[in-house]
Amino acid sequence: TETAIEPIILSYLGRTVWQAAQAVPVLNRRDTELFSLRFALKLPLVGIGAAARSILPAIAERLGTTVTFLEHCEVGHAIGAALIGLDQV
Repeated sequence: TETAIEPIILSYLGRTVWQAAQAVPVLNRRDTELFSLRFALKLPLVGIGAAARSILPAIAERLGTTVTFLEHCEVGHAIGAALIGLDQV
């Protein structure tokens, strides 16, 4: 799971800094036979959702950053889903 989420975060942030055409080759070829390129985030991750506390600490470590969990972060998405559901009733 961590190995799947890490590139998604890097891709999203990379595209905010570089144009997509520049970001994709750099982010997709981080490990070659000649070198290994590792990114460290200068921003903390913010955890939201029931699985955040179990998944994000390892991802933050892989990305060289910290993770913050707000009070009641476990139900953040559940509340949003419930509110959307109420609008559709």
